[in-house]
Amino acid sequence: MVNQFQGTGLDVHATPDINSVIWKKLIANVSTNVVAALTGLTGSTAIQHQQSVNIINALCQELAQVARAKGIDFPELQDPLAFSLKAFASTKDNKVSMLQDVEAGRPTEIGNLNEIIVSEGKRFNIPTPYNEAVSWLTRGVEERNRQKLSVVESACEPDAVRDAIKNENLDALRQTLETSPLARALSIHFTEFEPGRTTAKLPGTSQLSNFLGYTHTGALFMLAEQVMAAAANSLGHVGLPLSCDIEFLHAANPAKDVIASARVIDTQGRIARVKVALTQDEQVVASLSEMVFLRK
Repeated sequence: MVNQFQGTGLDVHATPDINSVIWKKLIANVSTNVVAALTGLTGSTAIQHQQSVNIINALCQELAQVARAKGIDFPELQDPLAFSLKAFASTKDNKVSMLQDVEAGRPTEIGNLNEIIVSEGKRFNIPTPYNEAVSWLTRGVEERNRQKLSVVESACEPDAVRDAIKNENLDALRQTLETSPLARALSIHFTEFEPGRTTAKLPGTSQLSNFLGYTHTGALFMLAEQVMAAAANSLGHVGLPLSCDIEFLHAANPAKDVIASARVIDTQGRIARVKVALTQDEQVVASLSEMVFLRK
């Protein structure tokens, strides 16, 4: 079988000790994934934060004790912290899978990682208080996400709006968004409105200036919210925002138009991710990313 896989160009090899291979991978996953999930930090940041390093150390030291009690030993267990930090650093600014699960409102793999260390520790009468604590905290985060997703239908949603979304009547949805009070006040109108992809314009006017003379960030966010809502609700489900990250890159000139483009870039089950770019004179002034729950 190994030869067949290698014949396809895959890097595959056999090992006489699969447990050492599994537990070597567990060192980094157990000690770093949960830290990322609970703090939101990526590897490049966490390894520079002493308190995060402290908890990583505590988690991997408990794992090492449990592994040895099971008769498992390999070189990386001599200094599990160094191995964990090196592995975490290699992820750079990428979000590990457990952090992605938390942000998307999905169940995590805590049951296959830290909770395994806890259960195996109990078998060998080895205390694992740090792994137990982070397991409890992660289960709490999962419960918070479940409660977020258990959103009851709001009585404030007009039947006509729900029907337009359910029937994917984009013309009706567009009209509803463009005639909302704030959109009217800012003269925001759509230039593109397709399933999962929308573009809108905020006309320039001196009334949008903040006290520093730049376009008010509230107006920019309102523009972004319009296209995010349009894209998220254009797929036949009511899109309810769960979280939103925004990054302002350049100051905008209030006298000039600002264009916002949104697109749904990922859907996993009932969760969608919407990306938005705000541009002025073809320069990106702000970018946003929103997680949305798609309610039936």
